[in-house]
Amino acid sequence: MAMPVGKPTKYRDKFCSALVDWMSKGYSFNSFAGSINVSEQVLYDWNKVHQDFSEAKKLGTSKRNSLVETKFIDASINGDDCPNPALLRLLLCNVLKKDYQSESVINATEDTKQPTNINISFSEATIENIKEVKDES
Repeated sequence: MAMPVGKPTKYRDKFCSALVDWMSKGYSFNSFAGSINVSEQVLYDWNKVHQDFSEAKKLGTSKRNSLVETKFIDASINGDDCPNPALLRLLLCNVLKKDYQSESVINATEDTKQPTNINISFSEATIENIKEVKDES
């Protein structure tokens, strides 16, 4: 049987722990590609082929989510310890979509010059998390 022809992979087992470490600092999965000099597509290919790398991505994502959420909760409790609360909120809504998904509905027209209405809704899990944090403080 003929061996497949192609460029040898740059994948190394050590990338699993490096990915978890990278994402634990708050960096994204995609930005890890630049740190090891490969394209984002290479990471996605490795994620499909290497089970250990796929598990490392899942663990790294959990650690990143934990960091972002902790920073936001700490900032909301302490107020002045947060360098940029708006940025943290944006991260929560985009990084932790399942827990902090917000729905924005904007109703405005150029003709009426009426104020813009924005409706934001949070998931049940988010509401419970907020209640727990308030109860603890």
